[in-house]
Amino acid sequence: MKKLILTSLLIAQAIGMSAQNYKKVEPYLESITKYETFAAKAVDDYSVSIYQDTRKSGVRETLLSKLKEDRHLLTVHMHAVNNDTSYTLGLIDFIDAIIVYFEAGIGDFNVAEDALTNNYVQLEERFKLYNHHADKIEKKFIDLIKLKESFSLKHGLVMKIEYGRDVYKNQFFRYCGKFIEIISKVDFADIKLQQAMATRNTSEMNLHFEKLQDYLLEGKINMEKLGTFKENDRMYQQVNNYIDEFLRFQFHNKSLINLINKHNELVDYVAKNGKTDYYLAQANAYNMNRQPILESEKLVLGDKNNLIVNFTKELNQFQKEHLENLIYNGVKIKNHLFSKETVSMRKN
Repeated sequence: MKKLILTSLLIAQAIGMSAQNYKKVEPYLESITKYETFAAKAVDDYSVSIYQDTRKSGVRETLLSKLKEDRHLLTVHMHAVNNDTSYTLGLIDFIDAIIVYFEAGIGDFNVAEDALTNNYVQLEERFKLYNHHADKIEKKFIDLIKLKESFSLKHGLVMKIEYGRDVYKNQFFRYCGKFIEIISKVDFADIKLQQAMATRNTSEMNLHFEKLQDYLLEGKINMEKLGTFKENDRMYQQVNNYIDEFLRFQFHNKSLINLINKHNELVDYVAKNGKTDYYLAQANAYNMNRQPILESEKLVLGDKNNLIVNFTKELNQFQKEHLENLIYNGVKIKNHLFSKETVSMRKN
């Protein structure tokens, strides 16, 4: 009885396997494209989540579960055209790279928490690791599209590779990663600077002020190199505005640092010399300078909060538009392949 069950299972599996072997490339691509599109969409969807800490974990786990399911289905059924499985194997390899990236949490950044425990070297190392894996995923995807082109040509379908790359090349992933790295470093240094000012630590304040200034100027240069995303300048403008506003905030930061330094100086002076005429004159000047700076601080904090909220809102919209286009183009390809198959059938 056991042998009969085992034989039945093997026959069923063989039938299932053979059912995935196509004679024409068009229906094969129509079937396989849904896996490819989801993998591309998964990386793009997660690329924005590295900045949005409140949703990244749920997004990652959901996408990871579906990617593993797709890898399993592709591995079990091993779609082929004329018994050629090379493109299916290439797609599995690409999905494997994404799964490794997701499982390791390489793209998980919580800037507010990291700034409390990590230093700048650790921050740079994290982005170095992120960029290594991100570049690897990008390269694998481009190689996959090239494989799709050669595979299709081999089996009798001339693909418009420019169209394919426009739809599938995962530029969005790297584009988002690069400008989010700029924003994350700015936020990281700013949080450390605010902490140093809260504790009136003179050396730390100067260090973080200079580091923030370096990140802002570096970010400005990098954004000019990065440019816009497929003629969509939404995030290019937003990130540039983010940097410009923080450069403006630096004037306020400098005023606060000078104020705190003066306070520390007066505390040290009175401890050594008492409240002399010099101290009283300096304390009076300090209080006069202190009031307008503290009053302006409320406005600065409000502007900064609005800037961050608006940036996140624009980032969400940017991602939404891209993912909608990705899905729409996936549907276009499906319809395109279907119409070609219909024409072919009519000719027969």
